Amino acid sequence: RLQRELDVLDIEGVFPVYERAVECGVGANEPSVDDWVEAVGLFQTQMERSDKQVVLEYLLSMVLKDVSVMIMIEKWPVENGEMPEYKVAVVDTEPKKLAKMARYRDLSQDIVDNYLKLHPHPSSQKQCYE
Repeated sequence: RLQRELDVLDIEGVFPVYERAVECGVGANEPSVDDWVEAVGLFQTQMERSDKQVVLEYLLSMVLKDVSVMIMIEKWPVENGEMPEYKVAVVDTEPKKLAKMARYRDLSQDIVDNYLKLHPHPSSQKQCYE
């Protein structure tokens, strides 16, 4: 749900916002830690979003799409049988780069193009439901 709320425009809607931000000099540099902290705080307030905020929320949604949680469960012998030991690792949590926005747009378009090649008729296209 959080990822969906951060990515309300998808790349097709965010990319023009990103280009506008870059033209104004707002998106010229990669976000700092302070930028990310501010973006999360502003997202939680649900206030009107600046171009910079919209782009940072999209990039946060991309992190959530990539993140993986790995859980390893091992059994350890104890007096009365076995006791499980759990190890948890969270990977792919690094912030996504503004410099990759064009790549995200191109990748999304490739996915759509390939889907439409496989399902050229509207009757064969699947409907999305939430």
